[in-house]
Amino acid sequence: MGGGVGTICGNCEHISEYLFGVGMLYSSIDRVAHLLPKGAQRLIADIRSKQEITQVDYAHKLYECPSCDTTHPRFYLSFRYGENQMFQPDYRCGDCWGPLRVAQKDIFSYRCRKCGARQLRREFEICPWD
Repeated sequence: MGGGVGTICGNCEHISEYLFGVGMLYSSIDRVAHLLPKGAQRLIADIRSKQEITQVDYAHKLYECPSCDTTHPRFYLSFRYGENQMFQPDYRCGDCWGPLRVAQKDIFSYRCRKCGARQLRREFEICPWD
């Protein structure tokens, strides 16, 4: 089941929306591949045409830019293939182009992507969805 949250910056009033989890429509890798960047889609298709994939995990997750200390909503996907190789898409920050990683902190402790202030607060909840 999925859910989400909306944040607002107490300084500039910039609103952001974040989804978390998965729903029933996300029943296979075929149903989620379109949520990834085109390069990752091509790579997944190439891997699947040559090798079996196992241990598939996917969900909407919060990513962070360690350089900017900002949040970014992305679709997480990982799987194993070949001789214990691991696939995960590489995401980049839209501001500094640094690498993103799955978020390590509470969503409200990051900087606002618009003004940089550390004044994010909950604006709304996104009802559980399936």
